[in-house]
Amino acid sequence: GAKSSQFLKEIQQAALVPEGLKKIKDYAESDSLELPDISEYVAVDTEQLAGEKDLDQDGIVEYNESELLEEIPIQKTAEILKITDIAKSKIISIDNDAMKFFVTFLVHQLWNRAFLREVETVKDVKKERKSKNGFKNEVVSTFLKEYEGTRKLKIPKGYAFDEKPYLMQLYVAYKSTTVKERYFANFSEPGSGKTLSAVLASRIIKSKTTLVLCPNSVLDQWPKVILEIYPDSDIVSGNDVFSVSKTGKRPQFLILNYDKLNQPKSKLKIEKLKKLKIDFVVLDEIQFAKTIQK
Repeated sequence: GAKSSQFLKEIQQAALVPEGLKKIKDYAESDSLELPDISEYVAVDTEQLAGEKDLDQDGIVEYNESELLEEIPIQKTAEILKITDIAKSKIISIDNDAMKFFVTFLVHQLWNRAFLREVETVKDVKKERKSKNGFKNEVVSTFLKEYEGTRKLKIPKGYAFDEKPYLMQLYVAYKSTTVKERYFANFSEPGSGKTLSAVLASRIIKSKTTLVLCPNSVLDQWPKVILEIYPDSDIVSGNDVFSVSKTGKRPQFLILNYDKLNQPKSKLKIEKLKKLKIDFVVLDEIQFAKTIQK
């Protein structure tokens, strides 16, 4: 909604202020679904932070080909990295967590640009490798390491989809093999290919059993897409999932809508699931998941 959009536009500036950064981190570590008001920590002079004007104009990307992307204003690489000069002086004395937060945030910004302008972005970033700014060096080296790993990724045998994976889809698959926390969130826009990225990731990590939880509205779409990508997959969906007792010889996908897990008798069904060795879990459109009031 409008509030979410405004929050995302303000987070870059608000996080440069210690009080704003604390409010953002407190929210991230809480269970609250209510976005905090961080507008008071946003500088009036928006020109001092690079790219804010461009960010305000960003639209929804239906991840098709370059002719569509040509119409979308894209933040320049130099503008993204310029934030490191501002952030270094403002947060370097806070703590390591703040530095990690900003490295992750700016690397994410570079990836967003690379998804739309890959060759140009990588070329620009490589030019910044010998900076005297240690903070910038961390951002640049992290992005280039991830990019190299993403591009070296080998597509597992059996891939049958008409189109090769986009850079974003390869990146998500790569991250699934490297994140220490064993979880990764893909908040790409609708139509960007998140389903393919999830299926590809499951094959990259050699998952024998993948559990997909999704809204009921897309329950029937998942089997079709999975088989288009990897026809050698076994699919079980709906209540039949709770009858699965073991892993098959072929990679299998168990597909459930969220509502199957919040019914009065769901606990018994979940106990059955727990007996399976599930290697990979996909939470699709998790905002539609509901909880039962006690």
